[in-house]
Amino acid sequence: MPISVESFLRDHPVERTEEDDESNSVKPHTRKKISHKSVLLSAKNNIKNMPYVKNTKVSDLSDELCNSSEDDCREAALRLLDYAPRSVMDMRKRLKEKGYTEVAIDAVIHRLLELHLLDDNQYAQMVIRSCAVRLLGARATRMELQRKNVDPAAISQNVASAQNSGVFTEAAWELGRKTASRTRNLEPLVRRRRFFAAAARKGHDLNVINEVYAALFESNNE
Repeated sequence: MPISVESFLRDHPVERTEEDDESNSVKPHTRKKISHKSVLLSAKNNIKNMPYVKNTKVSDLSDELCNSSEDDCREAALRLLDYAPRSVMDMRKRLKEKGYTEVAIDAVIHRLLELHLLDDNQYAQMVIRSCAVRLLGARATRMELQRKNVDPAAISQNVASAQNSGVFTEAAWELGRKTASRTRNLEPLVRRRRFFAAAARKGHDLNVINEVYAALFESNNE
């Protein structure tokens, strides 16, 4: 005849030991109040120490940080280009000074090159035109391009092209005409010294200087 659990426990009471009493009893003054904040902190620590979280969530967070860094780097690059055109090397130097990583800088510069927002050949041509307006010669123009961190290959190519086109020769002649006009009433030796000093400062070739001097300062038709 089956018996119920209640009747079995009533007929066979469980004897409690002192060890059971001690393990199941909690003294009022030893209870710790667990706050919601401590529960959250514990949960975060547990999640952080779980292997599968390290392999997925932390890497995802790293990717997000990299993307954020690249976005910031791109914005900084565009602001620099808004201020003035720049060479590739100069852009890289300035972004590095701002603290961006090499990975972010490489990605941004690669994209700017694709969009032709960075182009050392075009930049070199622009600088050469500016130097011609200032009546600079080939040597001074080359130094100016180097100072602006233009790629050496772009410097050689574009300076040679400008030289073959007579850009620097015309600048030397214009410098000669202006100097001859300003020094018209001075002694010949003073005029010579003034012209040669100005032409040397502006980086002109000596052969061109001599040709211009002979034509504009020694000629009776100046």
